[in-house]
Amino acid sequence: RLLATVRENLELGLPGQAPVGIAISTIGRDTYVALADYEGNQLRHTRLDKTTGTLTPVGAVPIPNKPSAVARAHKGPFLLVTTEDGDDVTSVRVDRTSGLLTLVGGVVPSGGQDPVNLDVGQRGHAVIANKASSTLGVSSTFTALSGTIFVTPATSVTLSAEDPSVSGVASGVTALEVAIDGGGFSSYTAALTFI
Repeated sequence: RLLATVRENLELGLPGQAPVGIAISTIGRDTYVALADYEGNQLRHTRLDKTTGTLTPVGAVPIPNKPSAVARAHKGPFLLVTTEDGDDVTSVRVDRTSGLLTLVGGVVPSGGQDPVNLDVGQRGHAVIANKASSTLGVSSTFTALSGTIFVTPATSVTLSAEDPSVSGVASGVTALEVAIDGGGFSSYTAALTFI
């Protein structure tokens, strides 16, 4: 019944220009359906009436670069969204009372090109299917809690810096330094890993 109702509502013009990804979640007593709106560059959120099966729009949040898939994060009221043109994953907070969405950032590479599907396992590991590169991105770095992306010892962190030209003038970057956990600064020369 649910699938038939959702299909019927989509055919009747559920808000959104091209809903390509869908995630169903229960937050509190309400059930929500999140839709990745590919052409509209946004994530739309609707409340599902369990009695009638109708979907009522709650809100939307802009997601640039063609959002292609959406999944509920392992912990907390968060959704993870892939972007096909951005080759990344970002997190969105769902307000537990109103169902409204807030972009919390934490953009992380998808591990390939053109991510089109995403799933999150029981321990927070995310698997991302990347169409153009024919790869699967597998990571535990997508566990979103309060807008924070947590990393594991297997996570490699790469830093870069640039000095953009303003009115044709740029002074350049002479050094890149990093300080970890309140320690002193040291020259950054290679990707960081944390034990």
